[in-house]
Amino acid sequence: MKTLFRKPLLIAAAMMAVILVAVACSNGDDDSPVPSLGLTTAQLQEIASGANTLSSINITADTGIHVSGFGQVTAKPDLAIISLGVEVFSKSVMAANATAATAITSILDTLEANDVEEQDIQTAFFNIRSEYTFQEVIKEGLRHSVRRLTGYTVSNTLTVKVRDLDKVGIIIHGAVESGGDVTRVNSIQLTLDDGVEMEEEARALAVRDAVAKAEQFAREAGISRGKLMLITESSTPSFPAQGPSVTRLESTNGAFAPTTPILGGEIEVTARVQAVFAID
Repeated sequence: MKTLFRKPLLIAAAMMAVILVAVACSNGDDDSPVPSLGLTTAQLQEIASGANTLSSINITADTGIHVSGFGQVTAKPDLAIISLGVEVFSKSVMAANATAATAITSILDTLEANDVEEQDIQTAFFNIRSEYTFQEVIKEGLRHSVRRLTGYTVSNTLTVKVRDLDKVGIIIHGAVESGGDVTRVNSIQLTLDDGVEMEEEARALAVRDAVAKAEQFAREAGISRGKLMLITESSTPSFPAQGPSVTRLESTNGAFAPTTPILGGEIEVTARVQAVFAID
């Protein structure tokens, strides 16, 4: 916190102005007193020599009590966002696409059977790419690297919102079982469906924290905290993923437990503010 005292500086500046005028109006006699001030011209000139130092002080830009405030609230997540899908390789693009389509349809049937609404399922990614390998060949005594087509990979990824967290493990197991060896589970994010109330509560706590800090600084410095001059939010509240995150799990023919354990934990929502208070 950087605090400058405005009123004493303004008073001092006014006194310097009076002294400079008095010096200008003197008759040049170092020993003659200046009317109304009771000081000689030499004394006034000595005092006035510090005027330049005073004028160099910035008494506007950083004046006041500058503080930051922090607020944090926690809650249990009520929404799981799962990224899952299929990835199929085949020498034939038609075969790869057909296998991928069959597998993703089976996964969609599993989602429907577990009461996942259609509006909570979205195709996030679909891609067909050619796969190549490089081989070294010798031609006319020279070694060359030749690219050869080996097949095609079809990827189809879904983003699924699961609102009943007790079913997350069941859904993951069902998707892997129905999709088979081509199933991929990319990630699981546990979050909040609507975190507006938590954001507001975190902001309120951040503001209270800023006010409390300003009061403490004023009390310890022996001054009075004035009105709030500026407040701004310095961070955006968010809902970070808590709990497990699974990357590229593949089906392994029954290796998954009937219900894959998924633990909800807690969600933390934070807010930070910057505030400036005047000094009375």
